Amino acid sequence: MKKNINQIRFGLLVAVVLLIVSFVPQHNKNTADNEPANTLVQLKLITNKVQSPVAMGVPRDGTSRLFFCQKEGKVWIVEKGKLLARPFLDVSKRMVKVNPRYDERGLLGSAFHPNFKVNHKFYVYYSAPSTDKNSDNKSILAEYQV
Repeated sequence: MKKNINQIRFGLLVAVVLLIVSFVPQHNKNTADNEPANTLVQLKLITNKVQSPVAMGVPRDGTSRLFFCQKEGKVWIVEKGKLLARPFLDVSKRMVKVNPRYDERGLLGSAFHPNFKVNHKFYVYYSAPSTDKNSDNKSILAEYQV
């Protein structure tokens, strides 16, 4: 049951992401300039094999790779419609232990440098253990280079 719930959550996340990024304006010559353009929306399942996805990134490097952040600390790549067998990045050993069912901590995001195609730099944002007795975690923004 747990796997099915995560698959449903992921399917919904992918649907929302694609809904947001797939708006394609359709210009109609019969509408006035102040009227909104019609919109065509197309949804497509990318993968349902990543547990607890929280973010997706696309590098501007000329490839069609999609990078998915898994809350538990891994970044996965979907390339040519297939999820690669090994994670692109695993920061789980540097993070706080997260509850896979519900936790607002973990690997929470990633971003690619605007010049990623040349410098191969990318960034991840995650929750790490804190040495401060008043806090159980601290936020880390780390830069990596492939």
